[in-house]
Order: sequence, then structure tokens, then C-alpha cells
Amino acid sequence: MDRPVHLPAEPGAHRPLALRRRARVTTGQYTESSHKWQAKPGAVMTGRTHYGDENGKTTYRFATVYFEG
Repeated sequence: MDRPVHLPAEPGAHRPLALRRRARVTTGQYTESSHKWQAKPGAVMTGRTHYGDENGKTTYRFATVYFEG
């Protein structure tokens, strides 16, 4: 599992929250100019790699996230 991202505690809170990723998904390669991607419900985009111009290949990474703490 990835190291958590620690967020500052809200005023009056007893401890900070940690943001963790799980269930990561990496897409295949797609031509940048001829597609679009949207994260599934409960997921966020955590990465993107692109090579070349608008006709180059793009790969996306998505993950579900949760707070721990």
C-alpha cells in the first residue's frame, strides 16, 4: 500500500487524517485527440502519461481514495 498523505487536523480535532489510495487501475494507450476518460464513481485520476503531439499516446491512472484516521 502507498504511504498515506497526512492532512492537517481540523481545528478542535484530536488527530490528523491520512488520505490513502487503493484499487489502482491503469488504462491502455489511447490517441490523445480521439478519446476522453472520466473516473468511475468514487475514483479520482492519480496520473497521466503522454508522448508526442495531439496524435500521441496517452495512458491514465485512476484509484479509489479513502480517509483514515
